[in-house]
Amino acid sequence: MSAAAEGAEAAASLRGEWLAMKDTHEFAGLLKRHKLSRLAALCEAGTDLAQPIPNDTIERMLHAVVERGTSIMCFVGNRGMVQIHSGPIQHLLRTGPWFNVLEPHFNLHLDTTAIDSTWIVNRPSDDGWITSLEGYTAGGELIVQFFGARKPGVPELAAWRELMVGYCPVPLAA
Repeated sequence: MSAAAEGAEAAASLRGEWLAMKDTHEFAGLLKRHKLSRLAALCEAGTDLAQPIPNDTIERMLHAVVERGTSIMCFVGNRGMVQIHSGPIQHLLRTGPWFNVLEPHFNLHLDTTAIDSTWIVNRPSDDGWITSLEGYTAGGELIVQFFGARKPGVPELAAWRELMVGYCPVPLAA
């Protein structure tokens, strides 16, 4: 089998498993089985499942959720921990390269110059499609993920989905 055929077969297998997910937490196992980094998987999945968007979209999204009163979840982590905020935000401030969310019980200080690529990622679940906005470093390391606020067993917020779809240059799977 040629390298091109093997690549196409691997991409089709990844896509098939992606579309079969019932829970967003299955994504880590999918990456491990396919021996792919997060960013490599996003590049191979197809634009209806993952698509790159301008890096300033994160800042635009944060302003939009404040204006609309849409609650979000924000995930920031490293190898040893993941911190999650869930709820509305109201106070945003840019200071130099840093874009800040300043809430009484949640502070985010995001160095926007560290963001090399930004993606909208679309994953199926038993609760419907779950859409995230994700920022990555030049080395492919995940910096931050945003979702519409939700709990397991509850569909994605329609206001969040509408916002994400509006940033996409091509349609997402629905």
